[in-house]
Amino acid sequence: ASLSAANYQQPATSDGLVVMEAEHYALREAAYDGYQWETVTPSGAVGEGAMQVPVGAGVAYPVSYAEDSARMDFDIEFTQTGTHYVWVRGLAANGISDSLHVGLDGVAVSSGTAGVYFTPYGSWGWSSRIGSGARATVNV
Repeated sequence: ASLSAANYQQPATSDGLVVMEAEHYALREAAYDGYQWETVTPSGAVGEGAMQVPVGAGVAYPVSYAEDSARMDFDIEFTQTGTHYVWVRGLAANGISDSLHVGLDGVAVSSGTAGVYFTPYGSWGWSSRIGSGARATVNV
């Protein structure tokens, strides 16, 4: 596992918005096959770049994705309980590299098991939608 120095705290504001750059993860772990998230600098990225798992590493709908997939963890200190909506800015090249899963405290959450999807392909965009069209959420 590799580490990056990042801790986030939810502000005590009414919206409780926590904004993070993906490259400022707390922990990064490789998948069972050795692939892991890596920093890249594609056109249109903001901050220091973006994170991606190399092309060819994606497995469409793996049964044990939570245990077998490349993983990044983010340390967030929540100050508000309840449902929190997950938004991710991403760029997908195709249907193999168009999604990621969401979890809380090292466990996949039900809304994150279907993955957050990015379309249209080839364009940066914000998404909070999973395969069913519902919103990706975590309940704190």
